Amino acid sequence: MSQQHNDWSRMLRTYLRVSLPLIPLFYIWGAQWLLSAVLWLRDSWNLPVWVQPASVALAAVASVIILFSYKTDGDRGADSKLAFQMALPIFVLFASLLLLLYLEVVNGYFVPLVRALFLSFFYVLLGVLFSRSLIYLGLWLFALTAVIGIGYLGFSPFVLELMGGLSLIVCGWILHSIGKKSGKSTAQTK
Repeated sequence: MSQQHNDWSRMLRTYLRVSLPLIPLFYIWGAQWLLSAVLWLRDSWNLPVWVQPASVALAAVASVIILFSYKTDGDRGADSKLAFQMALPIFVLFASLLLLLYLEVVNGYFVPLVRALFLSFFYVLLGVLFSRSLIYLGLWLFALTAVIGIGYLGFSPFVLELMGGLSLIVCGWILHSIGKKSGKSTAQTK
């Protein structure tokens, strides 16, 4: 039993070490979601239509820059493989959303619902690995998505993008604080 616990602890430390440099992605995409929620109100501001796609493109370019500047101090091949394995389920979920949009199975009001549901799943998954706080964040976002989907669907682009963006920023902050704690405990054990 002790061997399994040590293997699990070692695996979590490795996941955390690999994912710490990627935490700025949570802040970038959280800010993009917040901007998207504010731009939902653009009808009254008479903003050009290209502003929304430009904000997504800017966030994507910033993400690519961060991913290409990602450096590891260990075996880059093993760390890259682990990072890819961690990111693959998320990419599959978002590819599923894009497929649903392409097939026109969902309309514009349901896109924020599906994105928020995927995000709540992601938080619960991270929570199982790292912190109970992330499980609570995922359950909160799921409950909010259910309430908005059932009773206030017309407000889903604004409310879910606003709260989804804030939750991404909070998730980045939680992971950053977990990483700092893990770094301190690792330094104390050495």
